[in-house]
Amino acid sequence: MIYENQLTAAGEIISHFRNGERHGVLKAQMQSGKTGVFMAVARGMIGRNLVDKVIIMSGNQEIAMREQIKHELRTLVPEIAPRTRVCWGAGLESRAVIDEVSQSTRVLFIIDESHAAQDRNSRPAAFFRKAGLAPRACSEDEIQMRKRRREEAFMQEGVAVAIDSTNSFEDGNIHDPFIERNVYALSVSATPFAELSELYYQTSVRKFVVRLIPGQGYVGVKTLLHNRNICPIQDIDDIESSLIDIMQEAQQGYNNEIDRCWAIVRATSVEEIRKITPKLIHTCPDWSFVTHISNASLTEWPNLPSLDVLRDRPARPTLVWIVGKCRMGSVVPKAHIKFCMETSNKPDTNTLLQGLIGRMCGYH
Repeated sequence: MIYENQLTAAGEIISHFRNGERHGVLKAQMQSGKTGVFMAVARGMIGRNLVDKVIIMSGNQEIAMREQIKHELRTLVPEIAPRTRVCWGAGLESRAVIDEVSQSTRVLFIIDESHAAQDRNSRPAAFFRKAGLAPRACSEDEIQMRKRRREEAFMQEGVAVAIDSTNSFEDGNIHDPFIERNVYALSVSATPFAELSELYYQTSVRKFVVRLIPGQGYVGVKTLLHNRNICPIQDIDDIESSLIDIMQEAQQGYNNEIDRCWAIVRATSVEEIRKITPKLIHTCPDWSFVTHISNASLTEWPNLPSLDVLRDRPARPTLVWIVGKCRMGSVVPKAHIKFCMETSNKPDTNTLLQGLIGRMCGYH
């Protein structure tokens, strides 16, 4: 189901595109419903005959996220599924896809989790370059030509005609292939800081920005901070001691149903899991331990293929070790989670917000 606040944001985005703008940013807080918005945009753009097809893309390599997008495409907007392609991770390097796009017009590109594509070496950036859709600086001859065209337009019957206003800054120094190819791009992220910085300093093509207003009942970072649900680790170099203290506090009253809970802890490596877990087993004997990782070499504890099992209470308090997962758009069932712990030493803003803090946001 797509909700009213999502339809409102989608309508605003489509209005910008109908007015001739080619690049937009959807800014939506973590787990606030961004997927529903861009699915509604895709449906609206096809329904209004502004585009013939949609490509939903991301440089993220998590297969679970790709399948999550495909599932929501089939359930939210099944009528456009035949005209929508999902390109994920290494799929953006497919020569067949690049060749198809390089010959295409009337396409809407939706770049999901666009903060992961903020450098020129990212897969989405390389994809657009190879497909001939990367903006570039105009040559001096092109700049002078644009100035002459504007001057001629202003002279015609005394009417001011805006030329190239949708694909260049006022000095006309950016050439945008999206205009001539009649294609559109919507970047989607909760943390589009790099793109917003580019807009402020005018170092890229112009983009409109639409913010999704969360619906009733949404819990975001501001609420978590206000309720003191986010706490610092006292000694980041001694994760083991901090974790033992938290687990012992969490298991108090273990015989009560409320304490049959899950906990998620991010490890920096498989080696760290092997080093710490035996000590935790000795110190916190009432706890069980499982993993959710891609490394098949760690066989000492059961590995969860997905986190859907967290929808139900465990038989006893259970800690889930993760390595490199649960970032960006991953949906994590939250009802029975007692605590999460991030252990990165010096995370950047994107990494921190898109990690377990972001996964605990949403409609509780």
